[in-house]
Amino acid sequence: MLGIVMLAQSPGYATEFIPQFSVTGIGRIAEAPDMATITLGVTQESETAADALTQMTNSSAAVFERLSPFAIEARDMQTSQLSMAPQWSRYKLRSGAEAQKITSYVASNLLTVRVRDLDKLGPIMDAVAGAGANTFHGLRFGFADPEPLMEQAREAAMLEALRRAKVIAATTGVELGRVLSMHESGGGEPRQQMMAEADMSSRRAMPVAAGEVSMNTSFTITYEVLN
Repeated sequence: MLGIVMLAQSPGYATEFIPQFSVTGIGRIAEAPDMATITLGVTQESETAADALTQMTNSSAAVFERLSPFAIEARDMQTSQLSMAPQWSRYKLRSGAEAQKITSYVASNLLTVRVRDLDKLGPIMDAVAGAGANTFHGLRFGFADPEPLMEQAREAAMLEALRRAKVIAATTGVELGRVLSMHESGGGEPRQQMMAEADMSSRRAMPVAAGEVSMNTSFTITYEVLN
């Protein structure tokens, strides 16, 4: 786009108007992922808070035990969001008024597991489901080292911005001068594939397709217009 930028000068100096021209290039690099992160839930309910917590703890320990044969490093497993909540039920008093009482307690937590060998992803999900992970909260594919791909995306975005600037300038007869600014936006980790919470207790074994994951960024270059 063509525009006018007004640069404010110090008192006593004339204000300078600089015509400018801005273009944006988008870079996208898609590759097969080499890592996946799964988020599992362990939830147990019992009449007492202590029993619910004990059952949840035992189920979580069983999940980690099932993961042991897959040689997953300790740094790739994490427990989070431990919670305990009473379950209430309503009943009527002799007077006809309603009251509430606690009927049970639900203890739960989340288990986050990074899988660096995608060939093991399906078997791992089957193993943890059988061990006590009874809810599935999400799956995210990504890269163990995303920076090289991010650099490729940056280079592609920059080259695209330069190409567009030359094409538009040649078409419109605009002569481009010095670069006034460069700005990157949109760079970062691949977006998570959001998945609804699912019950894993009846999950059948199935292959997991990783497909491709893309790294995206964009560069906006602003040029001075000479004519």
